[in-house]
Amino acid sequence: VYFNGTVYFGPIADTVQAFRLTNGLLSTSATSRTAASYAYPGGSLTISANGTANAILWATEKRGASPGALHAYKAPNLQVELDNSDQAWTRDALDAVAKFTVPLVVNGKVFVLSEGRLTAFGLLP
Repeated sequence: VYFNGTVYFGPIADTVQAFRLTNGLLSTSATSRTAASYAYPGGSLTISANGTANAILWATEKRGASPGALHAYKAPNLQVELDNSDQAWTRDALDAVAKFTVPLVVNGKVFVLSEGRLTAFGLLP
């Protein structure tokens, strides 16, 4: 995923990483990375922002046949995890995330396709 001069990458069995893109060249090392590692097939990513401000990197985590997770990171600094669906598991639980599911952000909601349903996340009333 590309946003505001940065390429975000979610490799298999590694952390989600950010690389700066300058004059068509990526930085040789990650400029930021998550604390959590993502197993197969890696993190599937998308970004939401208000123009170029308040960017959030959304990542789905597949955990085989077990319930998956949706993570939200502060895009400029991936060490800052803003939220994830495991924090309020009884309310936000996903079932097994479909392979290569990219979170979809529309009108202030984040949609995640799993093997059994479509889950919408948004602000609580």
